[in-house]
Amino acid sequence: MKILLLGSGPDRIGKTGELDRFALQGLRFIKSEGHELIWVDNNPITLTSVSREVHRVYLEPLTLKMLERIIEQENPGAIMPTFGGNIAMHLVIFLDREGILDRYNVRVLGTSVSGLKRYRDAGIFRKTLRDLGLPLMEALIVHSMEECYHVSRSLGFPIILRPGFALEGIGGYLAYNVDELREFARMAFNLSPVQEVVVERVPADWIQFAVELIHDPVSSGKVYPVGTFEALDWGVGVHPGNSVVVTPAPTLKEDLLEKALSVAGHIAGTMEICGSFQVRFALSPVDDELVVLRVVYGLNRFSSLFSALRSIPLAEINAGLSLGLSFEQLNQKLDMNGFTVPDNTVTAVRVPIFPDEFSDTQTPDSTMRCTGAAVFVGSNLPVALNKSLDYLYLSEDVEPIDSKKGPFKALGEVSRGDGANGQELVYKGANSAFLPALKNADNLFKMLKNVVGEPFPPALVRKAKAMGISNEGIARRTSKEITTVNEACHQEGIYPSLVSIVNGRSFVSYDPDAGDRKADGKVNQGFASTILILGPGPYRIGWGPEVDIALVQTAGTLKGKGNRIILINNNPDAVSQDSKFLDHICLEAPILEVIESLIQKYSVDGLIHQFCFSLPEGLDRLLEKHGVRVLGTPLPSRAELQDVVYLRKKMMEIGIPMFPHALVADTALASEEAAHLGYPVLVRLTGDDVLNPNTEIIYHEAGLMNFLGAYREQISEQTPLLIESYHEGLVGIKVLAIGDGEKAASVAFLENIEEYGVHSGDCAVTIPTLSIGDFVKASIEEVIQRLVKAFNVTGHLLIDLALKGRNFYVVSLWPFPSSTLSLVHRATGRAIHEDVVRLLLGGKIADLQVTTFKKPDRYCVKESVFPFSQLPRLNPVLSPRMQSTGQVLGVDQTFSKAYFKSQIAVNPKMLLKGGVFVSARDSEKEAILKVSQKLSELGFSLVSTEGTAQFLKKNGLTIRVIQKVSEWRPNVIDLIKNGEISLVINIPGGFQSKQDEQVIHRATIEHNIPLITTASGALLIVQGIGEIRKTLIAPISFES
Repeated sequence: MKILLLGSGPDRIGKTGELDRFALQGLRFIKSEGHELIWVDNNPITLTSVSREVHRVYLEPLTLKMLERIIEQENPGAIMPTFGGNIAMHLVIFLDREGILDRYNVRVLGTSVSGLKRYRDAGIFRKTLRDLGLPLMEALIVHSMEECYHVSRSLGFPIILRPGFALEGIGGYLAYNVDELREFARMAFNLSPVQEVVVERVPADWIQFAVELIHDPVSSGKVYPVGTFEALDWGVGVHPGNSVVVTPAPTLKEDLLEKALSVAGHIAGTMEICGSFQVRFALSPVDDELVVLRVVYGLNRFSSLFSALRSIPLAEINAGLSLGLSFEQLNQKLDMNGFTVPDNTVTAVRVPIFPDEFSDTQTPDSTMRCTGAAVFVGSNLPVALNKSLDYLYLSEDVEPIDSKKGPFKALGEVSRGDGANGQELVYKGANSAFLPALKNADNLFKMLKNVVGEPFPPALVRKAKAMGISNEGIARRTSKEITTVNEACHQEGIYPSLVSIVNGRSFVSYDPDAGDRKADGKVNQGFASTILILGPGPYRIGWGPEVDIALVQTAGTLKGKGNRIILINNNPDAVSQDSKFLDHICLEAPILEVIESLIQKYSVDGLIHQFCFSLPEGLDRLLEKHGVRVLGTPLPSRAELQDVVYLRKKMMEIGIPMFPHALVADTALASEEAAHLGYPVLVRLTGDDVLNPNTEIIYHEAGLMNFLGAYREQISEQTPLLIESYHEGLVGIKVLAIGDGEKAASVAFLENIEEYGVHSGDCAVTIPTLSIGDFVKASIEEVIQRLVKAFNVTGHLLIDLALKGRNFYVVSLWPFPSSTLSLVHRATGRAIHEDVVRLLLGGKIADLQVTTFKKPDRYCVKESVFPFSQLPRLNPVLSPRMQSTGQVLGVDQTFSKAYFKSQIAVNPKMLLKGGVFVSARDSEKEAILKVSQKLSELGFSLVSTEGTAQFLKKNGLTIRVIQKVSEWRPNVIDLIKNGEISLVINIPGGFQSKQDEQVIHRATIEHNIPLITTASGALLIVQGIGEIRKTLIAPISFES
């Protein structure tokens, strides 16, 4: 049977790599059952989109019109939303509602349409549970702001506003007062495609926990428990993804677990669930009253954790159940040896990572704020919790934990040994079930602090190691040198407690007293060599599933060559948790003692570091000690590439074109240097997180003083401030290259749609390019050759440049895998990871036969997806600092159609008629004239402010004049709120114009109106609208 499978759309807060991993595993199983698979998604950054498990892939906007055309073209027998999350469920419901499934005789596999409606429609869901007599949290459904105000008065604050039919991660908005209600209700209605909001009471002191199960609709509705988890935070108003979560749930004693499972079983049968689902409960700490909070259909981020911890093939189970197989049939096919109630042999703590980019929005609430998570596993709760506290105490991946609020602040105090007593911890938001473990951790850390200035006690070290504390954690708390702690551990025969998945099944825990870790000489028999890969860790802005995907592709290629592959990665959501590509997955942070333990245990031959952004200090000495070779760029060269000061100095020495700049250690000289370069300038902290540093474009001295006031303490001789000349109107260029340490090959040139000054990761990008001739490409190629040789780059290299005519400037170098890889793979068909593997193993560029400057046969346009709707207080103006969380793709034979598709993928509500607001700085007015003339020809009405309006009127256009946002009213904000504007084209220039842009951008987000900020992008949209009106948008497929 031909099956059309729906993807889950772009990565976003609440949905990252976990669904891609499950989809890949599920597709593998479905294909083995003899079915033909068609995959439809709009996210190019997935393994599924380049998988050999599918026969054809469509990377198209996930709209009803496009899906109908694909169904008409492919004529599938069935459609399966099992691995597409909420967006796939919504699409199936709307396809059924529009009669498209009946029209083409397509049946739904997995949970039925009526079951999906019971789940996604809040009114039907709540009625179904009430009819079953199940306890529900008090809530009412509203469809207007007036109803919202009325309900809030009857329920009382605080309340949660949950958008109807929302995507993953958007649990709702927590409002404590009327002002927040007004702000958040507007956002909630905007996020609901059916203009429906559930207003729910929040008992702040209740405990939140969940049970995850599998429902087999074939075998008389049997339910099989998968796992439980409980939030460390007090209160049901916090999204579990924002919480520190523990599995198994310590509060769930046998009688309470039986009650929760009974409730879940009733829900599964009545709501026609097929496969995995999760029921989240609230528990009263006073009388054990239990109420249902939410039901989550399908696989999710917690499924990923349970799958890894219990070695359960959840993807294959869900695929089989969707195909109509019974659980017993799958038990035999998958050799699962039955299914039991989850035991308590191991405990895992999942810690959310809140990036600094969203620091102003980090109060945990019912909408997810975190971009990633780290997992810590131990033989019991105290060990797992201590590991997580130690990581947070030492980690540079997140801002200092004591700057957070509520339970996060309490955890920070405990991790430093400053812990509060039990009452204070509960007051700050900690779940009382965790108090014994937290108090034990606090006591241990206090004991370590008391050793400062005293001789080192081996017994205390042994106790700390047995409780999961790292050598570095012991060293910092005792103010001892790390070498002293390492030596003490070696002398006492103490080793780290490691947790691993071996060959996809075995779960192994090493005791700290395990003794000699040296390999027995037979451990590597049957393998060409053993390669250790340092994993990417938690996802963050600028460091997401794209790195993980490149890792999996590299690992799979290396494994296919007969190598044993070992991975260290503590990211529970990672695509790389798939054991098909790896022999051994160590669920730990990549710290020195973990690396050394695995090197000794498995006689590691080589190490790959390019998938790990922050390397532990002393790694080079450790590898030299054990004779492990580095596969890739040498460690000293990598350090040079990540050191902004050294990098700039070296680039000047070898004649690399750069913008005029200054590195300032004394902030008193910053104003003088900026004035010398001339405003505007770009300023960047070099001592900040190099992954995504604090960077701003400054237009005047007052702006510079504000920046210095905020970051003065972070500027020093070691971490000077970079001040760089900034120019408006330049074209941004990316070059994806690979190197062998001596020579480079430029695999692809890509062009940003937004002008230079917006972070390249946030820009729309096209391949092939539009503005670069062969002469400039050849000049850039020569510069890249110099860079690869100077820094001995072996493997990946992404170069960002700014272009003006034939002049170009190197902006940044990125010696890691990037999201550009998947885009280039789709556009050119070249599997770059295979080239990189050859280079890592010692191959040369000359042997690869890379065809530089080859033009793809179609246009591929990547557009970025932002979290502005989820984070209403985040500044929406694009800047040199990255804020996007995911990407979509538009593909077509013409560039304008491809670009238009990418915009439709981001905003399916884009209208082809109505009013258009047009405003442009002086340098772009000629370009915007062409756009406005075309809009007028297409029947759009034009609106603008005085300067742009007068220019357009002089050129014969009819236009309505309104006030600037910063001056008077009516302005564009008023027109947007009145529904008179369907598209905004705003190209700011200068400080005040940029300030207005922030207000305009926020209004477009709140009212779901497309915003274009470049003349080139505006022209493309207009051309796309013109072409779409003449011809239908046709779906384009990629063959496997």
